[in-house]
Amino acid sequence: MKNTKAVLAGRTYTIESLKFKAERAWRKTFDAPITNLVNTLSQTRTITSESNDAKQWLQQVGSMVLSHAGELVRAMIDSPDTMLDAICAYSPALAADRDFIEENAYQDEIAAAFVEVLKIAYPFGTLLGMITSLGSQEKQTMPSSPSPSGDSSKTN
Repeated sequence: MKNTKAVLAGRTYTIESLKFKAERAWRKTFDAPITNLVNTLSQTRTITSESNDAKQWLQQVGSMVLSHAGELVRAMIDSPDTMLDAICAYSPALAADRDFIEENAYQDEIAAAFVEVLKIAYPFGTLLGMITSLGSQEKQTMPSSPSPSGDSSKTN
């Protein structure tokens, strides 16, 4: 069983992975809202990474906002509630403290807990991330000459 930890309102929660059938039901329930949220937010990230010119970037953002205004606004407004609903539906420990979390947690804490739940619920995303990062890691090498701070030929 895989689990993770999340800190919400100063409390540390252990989020345990659901068994296959329960996790499948959770994914079916939250697939559409999560997909909509991720797709809408990733559109702005794509524009950010593709634009080198500030004027071009502003034009692209403006165009994207106008063409997807309803979706973007709805995703931004609903995202904290969607994330809280999803993490509480996934974790009985979080569901038991939902009122406390709503009263005392910050949105960034809820977002971080949501990411942790996604890592458990969608393990192939984690696996894909690990595979793609393997090719980008730099090889570690040892220096071939002595450290500049001392002369290794001296003896005491």
